[in-house]
Amino acid sequence: IVRVSPSGNDSNDGSSWSNAKRSVQSAIDAVYAAGGGEVWVAAGTYVERITLRNFVHLYGGFAGSETSRDQRNWVANVTVLDGNQGGSVVTASGLGYRTASIDGFTIQNGNAGYGGGIYCTNTSSPTISDNTITTNNAFNGAGIYCSNSSSPTILNNTITRNSASGYGSGIYCYSSSPTISNNSITENSATRYGGGIYCYRSSPAISNNTITENSASLNGGGIYTEYESSPQISNNIVAFNSSGIYRSGGSPTL
Repeated sequence: IVRVSPSGNDSNDGSSWSNAKRSVQSAIDAVYAAGGGEVWVAAGTYVERITLRNFVHLYGGFAGSETSRDQRNWVANVTVLDGNQGGSVVTASGLGYRTASIDGFTIQNGNAGYGGGIYCTNTSSPTISDNTITTNNAFNGAGIYCSNSSSPTILNNTITRNSASGYGSGIYCYSSSPTISNNSITENSATRYGGGIYCYRSSPAISNNTITENSASLNGGGIYTEYESSPQISNNIVAFNSSGIYRSGGSPTL
């Protein structure tokens, strides 16, 4: 376990809260070099853009005194990754299936062509859970972008107020089939299609989500599916979007 705190220093080894590192990426790299483990991040705002690594599991929401991960409260101890409009806030590339995770963060202020908040590509399938992903911008996939056989597990997140000038403001799936479950996907806006979720040649499992108040200027304010996409869509609340579930090719299971 390597710890991170706003009062830390990257010359520290992160072995205790009093010896915490200052930057999240420094801690990720240290755990990766050691063969894997966990990064614990104390509440505060970290203005940096990070890259996930195999076998490194990243947890926010600590007060800075915990001795067990179960003691953290990520709702009370808000832990912010702020991209400062400089690119994707979180990048996952070339990872395996559930070999990395990010849990308990507010991921905000990203700005990229693809994946303003989280960018998953090249068979990267991390676990993305218990985060608030908000106020990110991109052409495609302002909140989360999945491409090239990346199928992350997207669980228990709030994905809100992201803006795409193209497609899929909340979540964009391209040749990828993530598991999207128990999320609140709300108030996202896309200039073209898929305000909440956009699927292109993808077959995600979309279940038990609240997908509301999203908008797309052309169609599919809630969910838009096209080109050989066969998502399994079940037990969701899809309401008060500019339009609901729109199919343009593919065979979604409703």
